[in-house]
Amino acid sequence: ASEEILAVLRAVLEAYGLRDEAAVHAIRGLRSLLHGFVSLELAGGFGMPIDVDESFDRLVRIYIGGLPRRDQAPRP
Repeated sequence: ASEEILAVLRAVLEAYGLRDEAAVHAIRGLRSLLHGFVSLELAGGFGMPIDVDESFDRLVRIYIGGLPRRDQAPRP
């Protein structure tokens, strides 16, 4: 199952012009963000009365917004 997920992520990142090493770095970053967020949520780390789903949505949007557009060179 993880290979299928990686294949989907690689295809999505290719639309951003990210391939090979650049795609690996982007996938690692996304995985780290998701793992950290879910770990904190499961541990009760979000105690404030603010919508956690909204925080997650914003996190993903900020990450995606930071990816280079296809017409831009990938950032180091």
